[in-house]
Amino acid sequence: MIIIGISGKIGTGKSTLADMIADNIRALLEVPVLRISFGGVLKDEVSDKYNIPLNFLYSETGKNAVYNLEYVDNQVRASLLEKAGPYAVWGADIVAVDWLMRGKITVREVLQWYGTENVRSADPDYWVKRLAERADQWWQKEEQRNRHNVLMNSGQKQRPKTGIVIVDDVRFPNELEYVAEHGLCYRMEPYEGWRAGPYCNHASETSLDNNQYHKTFKRIFSPAYNKLLGVAKTVTQDITDTYFGG
Repeated sequence: MIIIGISGKIGTGKSTLADMIADNIRALLEVPVLRISFGGVLKDEVSDKYNIPLNFLYSETGKNAVYNLEYVDNQVRASLLEKAGPYAVWGADIVAVDWLMRGKITVREVLQWYGTENVRSADPDYWVKRLAERADQWWQKEEQRNRHNVLMNSGQKQRPKTGIVIVDDVRFPNELEYVAEHGLCYRMEPYEGWRAGPYCNHASETSLDNNQYHKTFKRIFSPAYNKLLGVAKTVTQDITDTYFGG
């Protein structure tokens, strides 16, 4: 199983690029592809834990919606205070105590707090392990499906013995290390005209900014949005040359 990772700031085209790469791989290499993200694993867990509908977690409108703490049961409320603490500051100076003073928090703030200040502070590799589990489960199912198809139709061409997992939100050094160990990782730098959003200073947006990590990326791009097809073609060729003999 090969892991292809994409890193970069919000709004640099990571997800769009990942979709293009996946389409290219399916068409040209005819191998199974899984599109997955650390953020997707996080969203599933936050939705389950805090009763936030998944559709809220996947749209800008939903993520900017207010999550009223008055509707949170006392156990979760206590957990927010205990885990975040009064001095856990991130982003635009959001503080846990401020949540209670306001009596509300945005859904995006819940995601950032739970993923980084809460879970990663206790176990930095937690999200890497969760994503790796999902990728392994997917590939086991693909292998089982392939074996079944071969048994049912002995003349059928066997599927390739590997699959490709595309992760479109590599944000932390240990996530980069995991991807690089199992495949290739690419960096999308802000392009001309890109605008930093209000959450661009959160650790999940800045942890790979240091040049020391740049040598780990296979390539670093900063294309305009309408140039992403060319980037996808280059990445697909890298994958072909590296793992499928050109």
